[in-house]
Amino acid sequence: AAPNPKIRSIIYQMSSELIALRQTLRDGSYSQSILHYIWHPIVPDLVDLRLEVVYWLRQTAMPLRPGDDIDETELLAIAEQVQGRLTDESLLYSKAVVSGESALSPANDIVRFQFAFSLIAHFAVLADEFHTLVREYEMSLPERTNRFDWWGRLRRYLAECKEYWIHWWHLPFWAFGNMTLRQRLVHPLRLSLSITLFALPLIAWAQGEP
Repeated sequence: AAPNPKIRSIIYQMSSELIALRQTLRDGSYSQSILHYIWHPIVPDLVDLRLEVVYWLRQTAMPLRPGDDIDETELLAIAEQVQGRLTDESLLYSKAVVSGESALSPANDIVRFQFAFSLIAHFAVLADEFHTLVREYEMSLPERTNRFDWWGRLRRYLAECKEYWIHWWHLPFWAFGNMTLRQRLVHPLRLSLSITLFALPLIAWAQGEP
């Protein structure tokens, strides 16, 4: 579970980006003109961005070691670079359409392609923010700041004691578990009968001795 609301919110946003990306990619293939003039020239930049995102997400999953500082990622710069390449290649494609070198792709394909790339770039931005928030949270922990949270430890201890005694109070006094009334009474009745039968001869013997 996420340790605080900010990290939880970023996780939800990243999940939403991936769901939206999957949905728009499933809506159909793109035209050959878009693939030729925009997609293929941008593939190397997109691969670099993907590798950086995977690398920093894996780094974020590894806890900080003593003495480590928060590393700055290059995700924002690479995401901006991908967006710039998308703009440049889109302009070249528009010029090719105007000059008659390429056919005009359907508007739906162009919109879906631009939307998909905006999701990819924004996911990289969210990954950078996620990395920073996780590292800031780790740096704020008592073991990182050399502070002992006496009040927090005391509250957790009292809460655990309260939970234990409430649980103990609701347990039956002579047995554990979900037992029927007959099962709960068998043991104390048998114990009482055994004590009585053992005590009667002792009492009789004591009365008979001077």
